[in-house]
Amino acid sequence: MTFNFAPWAIDGARGPAALARLSSYAGGGGQSGIIKPLDLRVTALAVPGQGLRVGAGGATILNGYLSNPDESYVVSNPSSHTVASSAMPGAQPGTRYYLVCVVIGDPEFNQTGHPFMPSTPLDPAVALDFEYVRMVVIPCVSTTKRFEDLGVNYPGYALARLEVPANTTTITNAMITDLRGLASPREHSELFVGRQVSSVGITTASSPGSAWINPFEVGPWIQIPRWATRMQILATIGSLGNSGDATGEIRVSVNGIAGASETYDIDGASERNMLIAAWDTGVAAWAGQSVQAILQARQLFDLPGYAFADNRTQIIFDVRFSESIL
Repeated sequence: MTFNFAPWAIDGARGPAALARLSSYAGGGGQSGIIKPLDLRVTALAVPGQGLRVGAGGATILNGYLSNPDESYVVSNPSSHTVASSAMPGAQPGTRYYLVCVVIGDPEFNQTGHPFMPSTPLDPAVALDFEYVRMVVIPCVSTTKRFEDLGVNYPGYALARLEVPANTTTITNAMITDLRGLASPREHSELFVGRQVSSVGITTASSPGSAWINPFEVGPWIQIPRWATRMQILATIGSLGNSGDATGEIRVSVNGIAGASETYDIDGASERNMLIAAWDTGVAAWAGQSVQAILQARQLFDLPGYAFADNRTQIIFDVRFSESIL
């Protein structure tokens, strides 16, 4: 038969490690990256010195032993890891650049050029507790952004790039460029559609001193996913009426945080207008919470006319959530 005799996974059956790596490849979306936004963040030591701290977390890493990888490894760092001074570069006469990498060694493959794997098979007694995953600091150039740019033939993932000035061994956060990316960043969209019931004017009387008011009755409550780090809202007002020349602004506000205002300048009477306003902010602190999005407006000048919302006015909130590193 050409299939592996057991799929991944069946209790009591013996399957090759390659099958587990294939499963990891599928689960990680076929690319290397961290699993959650805060995973494996590289920072300077609490008291800056010749070393680094790597935060807890996990990552999926393509099998770099293969020329066209269709396998991945999964690595886990249960708690903060310190890169010791012995693994850090020494002082150099000029500015130098380094990639801070998670590197994997797998005895199944050729180890030519590997930084820590032996060229001969591991003794079975040693193999059980061998460190197959290690942090390695590798020289690079200022433009290097990915482990793959190094052109090596073993698996690894670049978490950060260091820019170390001449004659320096103390690493500060200012020298660290974050290179992490999510292996499978999540996205989700929701659409809220509503119609105004009452007729409400946006006038200098209703918004004295150009104060912001909430004339629109459609203001959805939005449940923010626990994984979301950013929320974007595109609010569209359709068939907004006006009684004459009117100039004002609209904006979206969520939890007291207002987005950029959009100006409207309407000439003439008895028209129907469409306005659009956007909101784009990080929401990691609100993860799992329910928040309300509202549309605010104000009249800027005391003109003969004004804009108004009535039962012909439709309001649409297009809400999009995304996940990125923190």
